[in-house]
Amino acid sequence: SAAAHNEHIPAGNRRNSSFFVIFNKKEAGIEYDAYDASFTKEIKYISDSSGRWREGCMCKHIGKYPRLQIRYC
Repeated sequence: SAAAHNEHIPAGNRRNSSFFVIFNKKEAGIEYDAYDASFTKEIKYISDSSGRWREGCMCKHIGKYPRLQIRYC
């Protein structure tokens, strides 16, 4: 798996989020991306993007959803 994130930080003349546009996941041996819809739209996804929890502390979400992805940087 992989997670091409930090889309606001240029990587050369490209952005990290464009990684899977440039490289084919299957050819690179990557089965899935942590930002695929199955992990961010079909289950509850929370993040501390830019160093703050936009939906409140992650501790308030644990146990409330059958599936939860927490991104913590």
